Amino acid sequence: MPWNKGIKYRNKTPFIGICTHCQLNVELPPNREKRFKFCSKECQNENLKNHVPWNKGTKGLMGSNVGSFKKGMIPWNKEEPNYCLDCRKKTWRKEATRCKICFAKWKFQIKENHPRWKPDRSSLKDDSKERGGQFHREWSKNIKNRDKWKCRINNKDCIGRLEAHHILSWKDHPELKYDINNGIALCHFHHPRKRVDEINLSPYFQKLVMNIN
Repeated sequence: MPWNKGIKYRNKTPFIGICTHCQLNVELPPNREKRFKFCSKECQNENLKNHVPWNKGTKGLMGSNVGSFKKGMIPWNKEEPNYCLDCRKKTWRKEATRCKICFAKWKFQIKENHPRWKPDRSSLKDDSKERGGQFHREWSKNIKNRDKWKCRINNKDCIGRLEAHHILSWKDHPELKYDINNGIALCHFHHPRKRVDEINLSPYFQKLVMNIN
């Protein structure tokens, strides 16, 4: 019985293909035209036995001398390793910036062990005319250490980050801007918002600082 008995292709003629192995003419449906190569599975297996790979006998990834690697070359599919910032040796991880030996030395270079450490902190120069300079950071840190990193009012309304506040303003009293007794640690909620509030609360803040001393 023919394979196409009772089938209508709507004005499309059947496809006649030629097998690439046995050269046999085969009548097939029109939708098999693009993917037809062999008439049967046996012809496909016989054709694969005589198949020669395209890169047989070549060297490297792209064949001949184009893809052959020389000594010291990095393959295209391998990421370039990172090198240590100190000794310029390869790191053990991609994210690492130093090798294990240099990392151990760098990790413990803090305070007295650092080569740029200055025991006399008063010899530091102020790197900013306004707030945020080296002297201002040292002053703020000393205020918070004195108050044990807590708000001096310390009630149920305390909320927000801890800030070092000048009791007497920096603008009106520039000679006291780095004085520890002129500062107090306050939370964000108790820190004065307006200039009038700073003036009115300055005597109260001074009493809190005198109680500490």
